[in-house]
Parts: sequence; structure tokens; C-alpha cells
Amino acid sequence: MENQQDRYNQHSRSGSRHTGNSRSGSGRSSGRNTSSTGSSRRSSGTAPRRSSSHAPGRTGSSRSASRRKYIIRQRVGLLLCAILLCSGIGFTVYQLTRDGSSQPPQITVAVPTETGTEPATQPEASEAATEPEPTTEPTPTHRGELPRKGSLPVKELLQNPELPSGCEITSLTCLLNYLGFDVTKIEMANKHLRVTPNGGVSYYEYFVGSPYDSNSFGCFAPVIVQAAQSYLSSVGKFSSYAVMDLSGSDPTELYWQVTEGNPVVVWATIGMKEPIERVYWNLPDGTPEMWYTYEHCMVLSGYDLDTGKVEICDPLKGKVQYDMSIFEDRYKKLQSQAVIVKPVGGATPVNAEIGG
Repeated sequence: MENQQDRYNQHSRSGSRHTGNSRSGSGRSSGRNTSSTGSSRRSSGTAPRRSSSHAPGRTGSSRSASRRKYIIRQRVGLLLCAILLCSGIGFTVYQLTRDGSSQPPQITVAVPTETGTEPATQPEASEAATEPEPTTEPTPTHRGELPRKGSLPVKELLQNPELPSGCEITSLTCLLNYLGFDVTKIEMANKHLRVTPNGGVSYYEYFVGSPYDSNSFGCFAPVIVQAAQSYLSSVGKFSSYAVMDLSGSDPTELYWQVTEGNPVVVWATIGMKEPIERVYWNLPDGTPEMWYTYEHCMVLSGYDLDTGKVEICDPLKGKVQYDMSIFEDRYKKLQSQAVIVKPVGGATPVNAEIGG
């Protein structure tokens, strides 16, 4: 009886949220213990709600059993969910370990390649540091060692007296003559050179001024590329020759071009003087347009590593030699600008005699 009373009390406390105040009082359950207490309650009028002391006990026992079954089912369900969750995590880890076992070395190797900050003691970093070496020097691997010297029989062509500021278009004409095209510097200047009056435009888009005017400026590599393409199109040879802007190339690449039979139009300075940077105007977007005092264009036709000299077809002086180190310095200070025109698809230049 005491156990039944305890279960009823337990059910009354746990079930008060569902059954209301009629099951929450502990005084109602104590009426089943003694008849004297029950008599006094009947006389006071508080007991008529439950005339039998056994009915509430049976109801409490049944509901308590149902409650225990519900709790057991709930715990079993939670246990099953936990087992399934652990199984899923274990399977995922297994798959990642089996299928992605090669990923960690790839990530470790990639980090030092991009940032260059990994310690040299890590084996992956050491391997990554040695991998780029074959790809950073494709030219020597493909071409071998640069010959000690090379020269091409390019005939000199002077810009004066007709074109006192036309060194760029004269140098291009010199190159085209070497390839066998019978064209004059005057024709090239009049028909194929993109010209605009002084000021307000880019030297990369136009010849600024006039090649006939000694007070004019000049142009840079893209303008000469356009002039060469214009001429080749006019004579039906556009598809037979490639006009290539090599601007940004190292001087060694220029020497390689000479050994391969390609004279190079290059930008340096008059007499290899030190250039002076000046800004005479801004472009429409406000960008300052830089010009170089003593800017000069010429044709590189040869070099000699032993004597340290380069051979130049200078539109002002004819065929001359300059100190190689000074030439390379001026070439770089004029933004390393260079242009070649080379035959493609079996086309052969008329004057393609390669010097020793």
C-alpha cells in the first residue's frame, strides 16, 4: 500500500501539468490510509469527490506504467538515433580516409609554391621549390646556348633629310627592305603611319606630330606594328608574315631573334645618351603621358658577346656599333620596346642571308 501510495504521489507530481489542480494536492491521496481521517473529511464536506480510496490508486498505477513505457520508448529511440549518427560519422570518415588520402600532400605542396613562406625543412616545400626550375628557362632548353655572335646583312637607311623626326617609320622601312619589299620611307609615312597633331593623345596609339617636322615627338611600338600590318595588307602579304610586338623581352631574346634571321626594330636613345623623362600633357582620362628626351628608334642587326658590342642600323648615322651594356640599359629605360616581322607558312624573304 505504501508503494502504491508512492507511485500515486509520483504520478500526481509529474502529471500535474496535464491533469490540473484536481490531481496536484497531496492531501487527496492521504485519505486512503485511515478511515477516521476519511470520516472527518466526509463530515467537513471535502471528501465526496472521491468516494472510493482504491479508484485513484488504480488509475495512478495504470498511468504511471504508461508513463514508464513512454519514457523507455523515448530512450530507446534516442539511443537508436545516437547509434545511427555515430555510424554515419564513422562511414564518412572512412570514405574521406580511403578516397581522399592523397589530398593532404597536394595542399601542403601548393602552399609554399604560392606564398614561398614555408620552412625549407619541410620535404614537400623542397620538392615544390625544385619543380618550377625546368619551366622558368624554356628558351635555353629549346634553343641551346646562345651563339657568341650573330649578324644580318641589313642595309642602312637614313631618315634625313625628308623625315627629321621619322626614325620609327624609317626603321620599319629598313626592316621591310631587308625582307625584300620594295617600299620607301615616304610611302610608309604617307600611307601607313597613323599620325595626329601634337598633344593630348598616347604615343602608343599615334605618331604625335609629323615625321616631316623636326619639332615633333614620335611613337611607340604598337603604332609601328599597325603600320607594318597596314602595308602587308596593302600588298596582299598579311597572311604570309607575322608582325610581332616583343616589347618587354629581355635583351637576350633580341639576340636570339638575330640568330634566327630576324632583325629587330628597337627603341633606345640618340647616340645612347641618358634619357630624360618628361610629361608634356595628360590623356583624356587624366593619366600623365610620359615622353623621353633623346628617344630614338633603330634596327638591331647583330651582336658579339666576346667584344661586348651590338650592331645597329641607325637612321641618323647608318650602320654603327654601340657598347652592349649601354645599349641594353637604354633599351630597358625606353620600356623594352621591340618589333619584328617574320615570314610564316613557307614564305621566304628575298634578302635572308644569315651572317656569321
